[in-house]
Amino acid sequence: MFRFLALICALVWCNLLYAQDDRYRFSRIDITNGLSDNQTNAIYKDHKGFMWFGTMSGLSRFDGHDFKIFRHNSKDSSSLPNGYVIGIFEGPEQELWVKSNEGFSIYDHTTEKFERFQQKHAKKYKIPNGYLKDVKTDGRGKLYFNIQNQGIYCYDLKTRSTKAFILKGS
Repeated sequence: MFRFLALICALVWCNLLYAQDDRYRFSRIDITNGLSDNQTNAIYKDHKGFMWFGTMSGLSRFDGHDFKIFRHNSKDSSSLPNGYVIGIFEGPEQELWVKSNEGFSIYDHTTEKFERFQQKHAKKYKIPNGYLKDVKTDGRGKLYFNIQNQGIYCYDLKTRSTKAFILKGS
């Protein structure tokens, strides 16, 4: 009886060892493969399938084979405002919003240029002009803007209206 149980256990154990799913293969990507820096602060996959990596030395776009690096250039106002990228997300019109130590910029897929978040954007979303600390989306058509010393504002994409949540002491 003991031999029979040992045989069953051995068969089950062998089955478990070979039952691993090998559909997923992982590769290491770093500066030797083209990433702009080994310290990655943000990762995002956009609607086109590109993987974006925000690093200490810029923004890296990966198409599955190659990287394209976007860096800050003090002589080019359409470059990243700062090389230290700390956040990435896709906005309501599928544009890429990139947060760096200098604030937000919006990436245009067509021109491959960046535009700093500024007064015209604040006007579009009916929020006060000021330092934009953070932006979040709820995935249901609302954007939440956190403006330093002014509060949080919720913009509804469907109704194109804004609701303010003023913080006490702001």
